[in-house]
Amino acid sequence: MLDLSRRRGYIVPPKTFLKGLRRICDDFEILLIIDELQSGCFRTGKFLASEHFGVTPDIVCLSKAIGRGLPLGVTIASDEIVTWPPGSHASTFGGNNIACAAGIAVLDIMKEEGSGDRVTKMGAYLLGRLKDLKSITK
Repeated sequence: MLDLSRRRGYIVPPKTFLKGLRRICDDFEILLIIDELQSGCFRTGKFLASEHFGVTPDIVCLSKAIGRGLPLGVTIASDEIVTWPPGSHASTFGGNNIACAAGIAVLDIMKEEGSGDRVTKMGAYLLGRLKDLKSITK
């Protein structure tokens, strides 16, 4: 058994895990919901971290980065899934007019700036420098 008690930070699952989870959800008609609160909005180089795994979720939850400091939470799903009438679902951080306007502006900025490319470039730079430091400390 894998002992995770001493691990710190985030555990990135192998690609086979999410692909297998998608397959199980499809086989048993279960919605696959992916929580991208920590990892979404280009924090991994792609808009959604789940894109790295070649898996399309049925529902995605976003927050934090999309509001850029304002309290904003977003649930994304297709019209096939969201069948309830407007106003019948509430969220702690959803629906605030100022935060929603900020979220739209944040998405526009991310789209224009090529945020994913910048994150990928800076991530590679940071990892390289950390490896340099590791070799110095040995």
